[in-house]
Amino acid sequence: MKLGARVVRIDGRSVRLEDGQSVDAGAVVLATDARAAADLGGTPSPAWRGTTCLYFACERAPIDEPILVLDGDGTGPVNHLACVSVVAPSYAPPGSHLVSASVVGHAATRPDAELEAGARAQLAGWFGADVASWRLLRCVRVPDSLPRQAPPTSRAEVTVTSPRPGLWIAGDHVATASIQGAMLSGRRTAEAIASARA
Repeated sequence: MKLGARVVRIDGRSVRLEDGQSVDAGAVVLATDARAAADLGGTPSPAWRGTTCLYFACERAPIDEPILVLDGDGTGPVNHLACVSVVAPSYAPPGSHLVSASVVGHAATRPDAELEAGARAQLAGWFGADVASWRLLRCVRVPDSLPRQAPPTSRAEVTVTSPRPGLWIAGDHVATASIQGAMLSGRRTAEAIASARA
């Protein structure tokens, strides 16, 4: 097993590493992001959807459960919010809670100050006047956070992808754009390989 070794080419069931070594296998699973899958596996690369995360410190947690709060009415830029410190208290600054608010789509491209103002206005509608005292810690932009997918999507749409014999591709870009989609794709790919070898 090789860890931390960059793959530069895949030839059939042989993986060529950056240091020139080759690793042969009965099956090669390319479980990467869509861009790397396109470069190494020759599959089309999808368009991407960006996300901007605003991280706030606050004295009182707006929610006390390990849940994801979704925007159900589309009135502001925030798509979803989580109080990270409810799950991982050590992630928050001392004496505070850590809140993560995610913005997707066109709104995620707005300047930081404009995005923060819109998020605060929306979140004040959810959680009240306390939002004004939240301290913005950081605004993190992730331009290629998820493959762009249009609804409807479902668990049934996970495809097992094998563009050529011996090569299998797994990831959220062949499933639903999420961690769950990536994990489900990996499982279904493993099942397909086991079935093909049986």
